[in-house]
Amino acid sequence: MTWRILGTLWIAAAAALFAAWSAHQSRHNQRDVQPMLLGDGWAVHLIQQLDIKDESGAIRFNNDAGVWEQTEPFEWSIDVFAVRDLLGTIERLAVSRREEFTPILKPTDTVVRLTREDGAWIELVPSDRAAAGRAWIGIRQSVDNTTASAWSRVTTRDDLHSELENNPPRSWRMPSVLSTAGAETSRIALRSTLLDQPLIVERLGARWMVTSPITTRANQGGVDRWIESLQRLAFSQSVADAPSDLAAYGLTAPLVQIAVSESSGRTETLLVGQPCTPSSADRFAMQDRVPFVFTLDDVALRGLQPQLAVLIAPEACGVAVADVFSIEWTRDGALVPSWRIERDNDKWLISVPSAEGGEKQSASDRLVAQLLTALTTAPATEIALQEMPTELVVGSIVLRGIDGQELVTVVVGREAPPALRWAMSDTKGLLRIYSSQLMLPFDELTSLVTTVPPE
Repeated sequence: MTWRILGTLWIAAAAALFAAWSAHQSRHNQRDVQPMLLGDGWAVHLIQQLDIKDESGAIRFNNDAGVWEQTEPFEWSIDVFAVRDLLGTIERLAVSRREEFTPILKPTDTVVRLTREDGAWIELVPSDRAAAGRAWIGIRQSVDNTTASAWSRVTTRDDLHSELENNPPRSWRMPSVLSTAGAETSRIALRSTLLDQPLIVERLGARWMVTSPITTRANQGGVDRWIESLQRLAFSQSVADAPSDLAAYGLTAPLVQIAVSESSGRTETLLVGQPCTPSSADRFAMQDRVPFVFTLDDVALRGLQPQLAVLIAPEACGVAVADVFSIEWTRDGALVPSWRIERDNDKWLISVPSAEGGEKQSASDRLVAQLLTALTTAPATEIALQEMPTELVVGSIVLRGIDGQELVTVVVGREAPPALRWAMSDTKGLLRIYSSQLMLPFDELTSLVTTVPPE
């Protein structure tokens, strides 16, 4: 046998071996390329609606331009990534075996329906688990939303079963309770069994006002902190959807109701019911007309009900110093002002209005500044919902604007020794109480006038 013939035989043998190997690989690859569960036309971005029915009831999610929301049995914001994770899991499932299947669905069975914009849908029923990470899934579909194919069932990975067990759809809900709490909030009304009257704050223009149980200026910082607390308010645990008996949670006669309104008029009302257990500080709660009961822990509850004093402006009046052009002080029992201070460009002049020919003379800028600071910026140490006791009244002070119109009248009182605390009121039924160290220089300013009106 020549070398040429031997070489030819080697080449032929190699070619035969290569052909056999190629055929084996082809058969192997054909076994590995398995059909996908959903098939063509069911990419995640084409799915517009997701319905899941399980032992807890039915729940629906809709895709609005890529943003998923729970829409039934009630509207609620959700974690959009949780929906995408579930749909991605389904999209990646490959089928290794398919057979005819007639399911006998029980109320406890889970049914997942995916719907496209054109109305076509696919229903999946996670069925029995198999060995080694495999599972059965029942499947049927409708192309025209009117007729459905026969059921079949397939074997695939058990990823869908695990996803639904580890991340059930009701856990997708965002825990935020009041979406109306924020920059657009215009009104908050708190009603409680512990309050005789509701506590209400309202935005009037750029400023907040307390309108119940008394009408007065609000502490802007205090209201902002209250809104921030409501904005952070989050439920700690889901309890029930559409419960048949709200009284079991203390929600037919709630202990606390807090309504938060936006400038658009949209309002959400939180109802807080009874403790979860006799020894627990956590309470059952729900949004009014939203059939979803959840729990609020004691930390969340503390931010719901601020003290009224925190919401009331601590300053004696809400006037800006730059708007004041005259100040009148009238001692208690006097019929006319004891003195008047008027702005004259860059200085202040003091006079006695009742004195004929009373001359205006320079007032101490330092004393006037002390007085205006005490009235406009000094914070009260206490707030009391009561009238000024008549025995404490020492006089009243009126601030007027450039046109002579009254800006505010503040009644001033002072305790007898040794306390000597000051009290001021620009609102009937409300006292702001100050330390005895507050600088109210009425006597020093009175000493500057040359003529003092008769008592």
